[in-house]
Amino acid sequence: MKILWYDTETTGLTENSAMFQISGVIEIDSEVKEEFDIFCHPHKGADISEQALEVTGMNREQLDSFQSPKKAYEELVEIFSKYIDKFNKDDKFIIAGQNVKFDIDVLNRFFRRNNDNYLGSFLNYKQVFDTLSIYMALEIADVVPKLENHKLE
Repeated sequence: MKILWYDTETTGLTENSAMFQISGVIEIDSEVKEEFDIFCHPHKGADISEQALEVTGMNREQLDSFQSPKKAYEELVEIFSKYIDKFNKDDKFIIAGQNVKFDIDVLNRFFRRNNDNYLGSFLNYKQVFDTLSIYMALEIADVVPKLENHKLE
């Protein structure tokens, strides 16, 4: 079983916001194979929300200092390609994370901005493990305490 645990940081919540960080852990058969933390500056014309910068603790100068989105994309594809044969439809990562649907959408837009429509060659969209959904279900069942918010801290 190949699991990609990951999270993204963005410059906002709009379709034109940019991913500037992706961090993840690749786990295969219950063994951590690789951890990564990739930064890139926003794409040209990206929406950049002051609120998003505040939440992430970033400023525009820091964002501008990161590598290009193209280099970040190439780095990420190189990592994924070590563990997934993108031409084998049965060889894909199970996607895992907190509120991971948001991160899937962000990563799909990032790939498309890099002229790649084939993120699905690496990820199994049918096997998604979302820790937020699981915790909220446990809250409803009164199995765990109700939280004020569900942010990862």
